[in-house]
Amino acid sequence: MLASLLLGCGPIVPAADDGGEGSAGDTGSDDATVTGGADADASAGEGADDTVADGGTPVCGDGIVDADEACDDGDADNGDGCNVDCRRSGDPLWTVVIDHADGESTYATRVAISAVGQVFAGVTHFDAGGHGGAELWALDREGGVAWAAQSSFEAEIEQVFGLVASSTGDPSMFTSTILQSTYASVVQTYDADGALRSGVFVGTGSQSYAAASTIDGLDTVITLGLDADTNAAWLEGTDQDGGTRWFAQPSAQVAAVAGVGTGGLYVLDAVAGPGGGYAVGRLDSDGAPLWSTTTPCTGLLAVGGDDDVTLVAYADEGMQLCRVTRDGSFVGASTVATVAHAIAATGTDGGDVIVGGYVDGGSSQISPWIGRISAQDQVLWTHTPEVDSSSAFVQTIAADEGVGIVVAGMSVTIDASYGYLVALTP
Repeated sequence: MLASLLLGCGPIVPAADDGGEGSAGDTGSDDATVTGGADADASAGEGADDTVADGGTPVCGDGIVDADEACDDGDADNGDGCNVDCRRSGDPLWTVVIDHADGESTYATRVAISAVGQVFAGVTHFDAGGHGGAELWALDREGGVAWAAQSSFEAEIEQVFGLVASSTGDPSMFTSTILQSTYASVVQTYDADGALRSGVFVGTGSQSYAAASTIDGLDTVITLGLDADTNAAWLEGTDQDGGTRWFAQPSAQVAAVAGVGTGGLYVLDAVAGPGGGYAVGRLDSDGAPLWSTTTPCTGLLAVGGDDDVTLVAYADEGMQLCRVTRDGSFVGASTVATVAHAIAATGTDGGDVIVGGYVDGGSSQISPWIGRISAQDQVLWTHTPEVDSSSAFVQTIAADEGVGIVVAGMSVTIDASYGYLVALTP
C-alpha cells in the first residue's frame, strides 16, 4: 500500500507516531563486537579538564608532558601530531564489528556524529536470499551501542544511502527502498533516543532512485536522487518532521552534495563541461543557484568551518585537491603525494580534510586507509585499521573536532562482507 502513495507528497508517518513494531530503538545490540584502541577507556577530550594552572597541577597545553597526557605540544592545533586535548592525532579509540548470521552480509554504509558526541551508523543487512534491510544504530563516544532501530518499512530491499544528524542531535536516514518492485526514496528521522519521529517519500517520478544526502546549518535535510522517468537529477530539502522546504531539478547531473553551515549546499556536476573541467556550484537555503565555478577536480566535497569547500579526487600521481571559497573563487589545484584512493571525505574547522578510502597493494590486496591533509596540502597523519582480510576499504567518514572523534565505516570481506566502525582521535 505504501508504494501506491505519490512520491514527495509529505509524511507517511506522523511525528507523534512511534512507527509501529520495531521502529522505536532497542537498547543495545547482540550483533556488535567492541574492541578498544589505545584510548578506549578515555572519554573524548579527557585531559582538557585538568587545565588548572595552580602550583604543581598538570596543565594540558603548557608544552610539558605530564603523567596523564599522551603528548603536549603547547599549541591550539588538532591533527599536527598532538591534539589540543593532549591526545596523539590519529590514534585508534575503538572498533565495532557489525556481526550477522551465517550466509548474511552487513555493511556500515554511512556514519554521522551529533554535537554531543553520539555516533550514528546506517547499516544495511542482506540475508542469504538477497533481501536487504536498513537499520540505524546509535553509539556513545566510547563505542557502546545505545540502541538500534529497524526501518519502519517492510521492504523487499532497503539500503542506506545517506545519514545526517541535526543540531538537536536527531538523525535522519536516507534509504533506497523497493516496495512492490518499485524504487522509492525515503527519509526517516528518529529522535536521539531511537523513537521514529517522521518518515517521508522524497523525489519525483514513478520510480525514484536515491543517491546521497546532506544537511545544512538550518537543519534542512537535503536529498539527491534520480527520476527514473526522465533520467534527471532532483534535489529536495525537508525538515525533520517530514515537511518539504524546497524542491529543485538541476539542469545537469549531480555527482555530490555537501551542506553549508549558513544554509544551502554545494553541488558538483557529474559530467565535464566543454572545456574539460567540472562545475561546482552553490545553492541558497531555498535551493536556488547562487554561483558556479569550474575546477579540474571531480569526486568528493568536504566543507570546512568557514564554509569554503575542498574537492578531493584520486589522481595517477597522488590525491588531487581543488579548493573553492564560499563566494565561488577558485583558489587552485594541488596534488598530495599519497597512493591512497579516496572514497569519502569530510572537512574540519581549520580547513583540513580527513579522507577515507583504500590502498591497492596489488594481487587482490585492498587495505583500508584514513588520513588527514592540512589546508597547506600536507599529509598530517595516516592510519591503516588492522583487519584480518585481504579486501577492506573505508566507505564513509565523519569527524567532530569539538567532540574529539573521527568515525569511519568500513566494508571488510572475510567469509562474507562485514561492516566495521572505527573511531580515531582527529
